[in-house]
Amino acid sequence: MSSSPSAYDENTEQTEDRSYGFQLESEIKAQEEKPEDLPEGMHYIADTRRQSVDQKLCQPDATKCKDSGREYLPIEDYAIIGNLRTVALCGTDGSIDFFCYPQFDSPSVFCRLLDKDKGGHFSITPTNYQSNRQQYLPSSNILATRFMSDDGVSQITDYMHLPTVNQRVSTKPLLPWIIRTVEVIRGTVEFDLECFPAFNYARDTHTTEIVDHKVGPCEKSHLESMQVYPEEKTSYYAGTKRVVFKSKTLTMDLRHIVKCGDLECPAVNITIDKAGLVCSGLKGPGARSRFTLQESQRATFIFRQVPEQVSDDADIVEKKHHLAINPPLTASLMEALFRQTATYWQTWVESSIYRGRWREPMLRSALTLKLLTYEPTGAVVAAATFGIPEAIGGPRNWDYRYVWVRDASFTIYAFLRLGFTKEAERYMHFIEERCNDLNDDGSLNIMYSIDGSKKLDEYELDHLDGYRSSRPVRIGNGAYDHLQMDIYGELLDCIYLYNKYGSPVSYDMWCSVRKLVNYVCDNYYEPDMSIWEVRLRLADKRVFPCQDRDRWMKIRDEIYELVQTKCYNKELKMFSQSVEFPEALDASTLIMPLVFFMSPTDPRLLSTIDKMLLPPEKGGLVANDLVFRYNFLTTDDGVGGLEGAFSMCTFWLVEALTRAGKYDKKKLKRAVAMFEKMLSYSNHVGLFSEEVARSGELLAAYNLDRSVRLALINRQFDDQYTFELKGYLSLQQFCSALCLFNQATRQKPPPGNKLIWLGSLLTAWLFITVAIYSVWQQAKHPSVLLIIPLLIVLTSLNIRGINYRFSKNGLDLVSPTRTSFLCFKPVYAIIIEFDNRYTALTSQQFNDPSEDTFYPSYLGSPAPVHVVNTEKHPSMFYDSPHPLKSFD
Repeated sequence: MSSSPSAYDENTEQTEDRSYGFQLESEIKAQEEKPEDLPEGMHYIADTRRQSVDQKLCQPDATKCKDSGREYLPIEDYAIIGNLRTVALCGTDGSIDFFCYPQFDSPSVFCRLLDKDKGGHFSITPTNYQSNRQQYLPSSNILATRFMSDDGVSQITDYMHLPTVNQRVSTKPLLPWIIRTVEVIRGTVEFDLECFPAFNYARDTHTTEIVDHKVGPCEKSHLESMQVYPEEKTSYYAGTKRVVFKSKTLTMDLRHIVKCGDLECPAVNITIDKAGLVCSGLKGPGARSRFTLQESQRATFIFRQVPEQVSDDADIVEKKHHLAINPPLTASLMEALFRQTATYWQTWVESSIYRGRWREPMLRSALTLKLLTYEPTGAVVAAATFGIPEAIGGPRNWDYRYVWVRDASFTIYAFLRLGFTKEAERYMHFIEERCNDLNDDGSLNIMYSIDGSKKLDEYELDHLDGYRSSRPVRIGNGAYDHLQMDIYGELLDCIYLYNKYGSPVSYDMWCSVRKLVNYVCDNYYEPDMSIWEVRLRLADKRVFPCQDRDRWMKIRDEIYELVQTKCYNKELKMFSQSVEFPEALDASTLIMPLVFFMSPTDPRLLSTIDKMLLPPEKGGLVANDLVFRYNFLTTDDGVGGLEGAFSMCTFWLVEALTRAGKYDKKKLKRAVAMFEKMLSYSNHVGLFSEEVARSGELLAAYNLDRSVRLALINRQFDDQYTFELKGYLSLQQFCSALCLFNQATRQKPPPGNKLIWLGSLLTAWLFITVAIYSVWQQAKHPSVLLIIPLLIVLTSLNIRGINYRFSKNGLDLVSPTRTSFLCFKPVYAIIIEFDNRYTALTSQQFNDPSEDTFYPSYLGSPAPVHVVNTEKHPSMFYDSPHPLKSFD
């Protein structure tokens, strides 16, 4: 019985594409094919690499106590707080398990993340709860962890203090405290507090004692003079005792203040715990407390370094400074510290100019990037952690608490594109200082400490067990003096971008650039695993003196030809990892279109991307839409052990597909699908790790890897000056939007003869003024003269040639004529378009995404201005904002 064609059968051309926008057709076909034989001389090493992981490390030590406390949390269960000097990692169970003090690269005080027994921790946890949630307060790095049960709901708010901008630091300085506020929202909740520091990477012994907190004469007079705060109206008490932990290098203490609420004040009694020191391996006693809070009650705990005491004969300035850094605990003080910190983060976020589709993850990336900034020098660390493994039980456990030169251009560009120019300027100043402090041979280190130190000796902490027995735990980084020639390309790109989007570079900086370029020209042929083009546009843009220009251009062309001829495998149709390994595929080739090394639609690059999209078993680098640095099945880097997929490389592939997608919609859809899936690998508070295991676990420099944050920031599908404003638009928001577009117009002055334009406008004003004056002579009413300044204000808006258009649901609220904007607040969407002297810039229409045209109504009818469709014109990684070109 023959069956008739089904109604669902379609033409061959229509059924040929089975991707539905989620995959490329080449990927689908490759999945149906069997893995090809490996090239001659290559073999699978996955089994031997798995054997390189010492299985003994993954087994628990039989000599340890059976009851050794809490096991390791999954890495993705941590969030981060900080004060732009250092950070702390807070788990979802209310425990701070990582904290280096006083700065990023200082020895640790809490490090249970890398040794659950003797690493040290500071935990506050309800004794009974069924579920918990953790999130950042809006537009901030203030962390809230909520615990819920049938008996009650409680919340722990963690942050490190930051004073507001322009605050008087002499009387209200930054207080480098860990502040933990415990409150009960509903019911009655019992809590357990544990504070067990382990100083100097758990190597130093310490003493613990409970001392009476004596209020000095300065503090007493300060309390008596605090009439502005209604302390008598707030029922609270500050603990009269504090716990002091003293090692040979640091003295820390734990204090608390309790808000009683509407009920009787709860008691918080802290005791010293010496039991279990032998079992746990801690070098000193800790502190414990069990306390109960009811609804409306709150307890705040402060962990800080004890300030040095001042003598009685100290001058008044010294005493005031000591009082500022060691203020007495009051309810109003804690509220002020929280308010200052929240205001600092919210004000900082508001300076961002990004208004695109992925605003929430972009701002979270920016906030994390800001947390990794060391404010005294402007440096930005790659990560704030050390020793977190790239594979559980493996030896790839590095220290990332340093500044990589390779990340310079990514950092500068991310800050500038998001509108954080101050951070870009500070970081550029740090880079400039490094360029003025070259090595004896004229080279740079590939990394520096946050204060610019060059020597970063690496050694192992054998006494630490490592995260889930992943040993060795390393501090320092022995790769600081490695030769990596690609860093000079990224550094010059950083300088070029800052000169273009930030402030012009100085002549002294240019002299340092010349030395670096000459060094590259003299040494680019030295053995190195990375060969990239040196960018020389700065000399042309600023017309700096450049006697070696011809030599630079010649060497640049030689490098370019070398990459194209020696690093492209014509048989496999892909760019290789290096000249020495022509069969090895490397994800770093994805940077080529990002730095304009070649066109994003070049057949060589597209074939490399197609090859990369295959799974490792078939010669590619992608598994579950995650990109590996290189094929871990066939490439041995000499380190041993396993590693996960690199998040940064995944974002690079998204960027490369997006650039190619400008001319091929299928690739753009594939990029969006991969980007959305990559966002799902963030943890519960939107933070990423450097690597992701094939099982989906977050690995390596978790939460804090700056490269991931930068890639996410720079991955924008919508235009820099395209923005969306939903809901009711306030006057302040509207003025901010106008300032943004006025800034865009100032990048290039209006073409044409401005003198004629202004002369015509002044002439028109003169005739109109004479006419109004004549009317006033007849009417004899002074209010008629008010028309003159009003007319000047309205017509002066035409000088820049900007038209404003107000629409709602696709319909104009106001006729597209010159009208004052001050009267129109309830606007659903604002569309700002330029006349025929500019490229059209517009916000995306929400209910009518179709293209539109608009004819300005003044001075005749010039050529129509077309609305930019953001889906058809995605922004590119290193593209400048759309140039304001005139229509011809």
